[in-house]
Amino acid sequence: WEGKFSQFVPGQAAVSKLTITVPQVPKTAQAWEVSPGEVRGMKTERVDKGVRITLPEFGLTSLIVFTADTNVMGKLQDQARARRQVAAQWSHDMALYEYEKVVKVQGQLEQLGVVIPDANGLLDDAKRRLQKSKELWDRNNFSEAYHEANRALRPVRILMRAQWEKAVRGLDTTTASPYAVSFYTLPKHWQFMDMVRKSSVAANQLRGGDFEMVPERVQEQWKLDRASLDEVDMIAERVTELKGVRRQGGGVEAPAEGRQCAMLQVKPRAGRPVPAVLERSLVALASPSVKLPPGTLVQVSGWVCIPEPITASPDGALLYDSAGGESLAIRLNEPTAWKKFTMYRRVPASGLINVTLTLTGLGTVYFDDIRIEPLVPASAPVGTAPNSAQR
Repeated sequence: WEGKFSQFVPGQAAVSKLTITVPQVPKTAQAWEVSPGEVRGMKTERVDKGVRITLPEFGLTSLIVFTADTNVMGKLQDQARARRQVAAQWSHDMALYEYEKVVKVQGQLEQLGVVIPDANGLLDDAKRRLQKSKELWDRNNFSEAYHEANRALRPVRILMRAQWEKAVRGLDTTTASPYAVSFYTLPKHWQFMDMVRKSSVAANQLRGGDFEMVPERVQEQWKLDRASLDEVDMIAERVTELKGVRRQGGGVEAPAEGRQCAMLQVKPRAGRPVPAVLERSLVALASPSVKLPPGTLVQVSGWVCIPEPITASPDGALLYDSAGGESLAIRLNEPTAWKKFTMYRRVPASGLINVTLTLTGLGTVYFDDIRIEPLVPASAPVGTAPNSAQR
């Protein structure tokens, strides 16, 4: 089961009577659904594009085997029968462990005043299913006990997803908070964002994030990195207008702030075929490091514009900081007009934090007004940074 943002918190991820058409299945092959709890045959229907099967019940994953070899299926059935008691026990125990973890986190969220309608009803449903799974196991109905243990997690996932969606509402991106990428850290997320809301933004500490060329100013050392195993050209430069981007009222789009912005571009080499997928190709700009006291709360922000879809890479354009790392990067592939993205971080123990702008696919991305701004208590004077080494 794949869905938007399921890498953070999946939803219920279950459906009944899921119909699938599988192409190029031999006419003699039969369909079987294989699980640790049982192996069961499935009805098939020949259609123009292949074989159509209907799964009575689909959860996060399902394994379907097409074969005409009855010996193979006989062995699988024997193995399932030999192991289904243990499989049912483990499934129940893992579901119970997950349920207890969610109950604990849900209690912490309720203490913080984060309430979800019917939360208790969902947890009660999961508890009843766990109890039913145990009763089925006690009656030696191990196959059904296995399935019921898996069903018990569905209402739990509904609750987890609802809490997560409420937590990330209003953020520019899910990774804006390091604690919003998992259900189990949501209590810390609400506490973290409460501190952000009670803070004021101090002076920007990052030099050169406006990408302006001012003659009298010493140019900041942004580090350029290029790497590729493909036949592509990689460009990184300051520009005064955005190629291929038109304003609504007419004319070429300008930088988000000031007269210049940064452009990163990866394009096929002249006369060479367009790669379907790039292998480790990237062009990146890494900012100078900002020195602040470890643990300082900071706001990292920047403007991004993408004229056309970025292809040949699932990552596309990335904007990330050294505190969150690449795993908490903002990843963009689709076209977007100038949009500001904001992330909140704490300065690591090294006392240093910087920003990296990266393009990993075919296309063009523009960045502008990249900032690292300390967040200070609202009572502190706005415009000052705590013991900053860079002014």
